[in-house]
Amino acid sequence: MTNCPNGQLCIAGLGPGDPELLTLKALRALERADYIFAPCPSATRPSLAASIITAASPALEGKIIKLVFPMSANPSELALAWQEAEETIAGYLLQGHNCVFATEGDPLLYGTFSYISPRLAGRINEPPFKYIPGISSPFAAASATGLPLTLGEDKLAILPATCGIEQIKQALGSFEAVALLKVSAIYPRIISLLKEKGLLEKCSLVCHASSPQQQIISGEEALKNICPPYFSILLIRSKKDE
Repeated sequence: MTNCPNGQLCIAGLGPGDPELLTLKALRALERADYIFAPCPSATRPSLAASIITAASPALEGKIIKLVFPMSANPSELALAWQEAEETIAGYLLQGHNCVFATEGDPLLYGTFSYISPRLAGRINEPPFKYIPGISSPFAAASATGLPLTLGEDKLAILPATCGIEQIKQALGSFEAVALLKVSAIYPRIISLLKEKGLLEKCSLVCHASSPQQQIISGEEALKNICPPYFSILLIRSKKDE
């Protein structure tokens, strides 16, 4: 990172969980940084980002500063957490420290940092921030199954299941392949919809993609009888394989 009056901030994607999927560029940025910010869901819960970093390079543990980004639908709680994160990061940058904000997957695909980047940029005199891409969990999940997400002219939709069952219906009708994130929130309703459309045999549920806890579930009975964890992705081939 180059020196400037304020510190420079790099936002690095860490990949889906396996530390061996961390890119060389991201690792070098982490090693050069004075401090590393890692999001976590609460002050008492572990940070997946931090665990990826320390698994890749234990020597980096002392640089890590955890920032709370709660898994909440409460706008006031989220706004307060984002403000605290912005203020913490800005404080280090204004002191001249070069820092990395580390996030699972890719920083610009449902990335945590995107919630705070506009206001943080307003606090710092040297934007824009630098981004390092990472492997996103839908692609790690596809690799785990060994099945192609798309072929030829296929269209792919990636969306969080929290967008609602009607949006999922629309995606299934418009795209040949659908990757659903955050399925645990409404999993029984998703399974009912897929059964109704005759798509359960065209699905794979991947839990904790690329991690030692990885599970791949397929087949109607197995899919109906599981309660998926938060880090689960449902891959659906909705057309063209008939």
